[in-house]
Amino acid sequence: MVNFGQVQRRIQNWLDRFFPEYSLVFKDWEGKASLITLREFPTPQKIVLLGASAIVHRWKEDVKRAIGSKRAAQLRQAATNSIGLTEGLTAAKIELRTLLEQYGLFFETA
Repeated sequence: MVNFGQVQRRIQNWLDRFFPEYSLVFKDWEGKASLITLREFPTPQKIVLLGASAIVHRWKEDVKRAIGSKRAAQLRQAATNSIGLTEGLTAAKIELRTLLEQYGLFFETA
């Protein structure tokens, strides 16, 4: 459980550095739609590039509950105005992918 907590804190730290506005859209980054977002469009630049409709389409594939265009528009707006770091994004994406894999492994065994 100690390692699980460490991974959770490292993911939160990653969000604080690269997308600090994320918590304005997703209060809990561990929710299903949030995890899809972090895995598939982790950076603000990717979110802006894809647009809200593509994000909603992806969410609807796996999430059947209240997630839709309003939340996607909020996410895109937050991404557009993000003050997160923009240097080292390739390494940042790899770091987040690794952390999310660790999170998934710990979550399954918890």
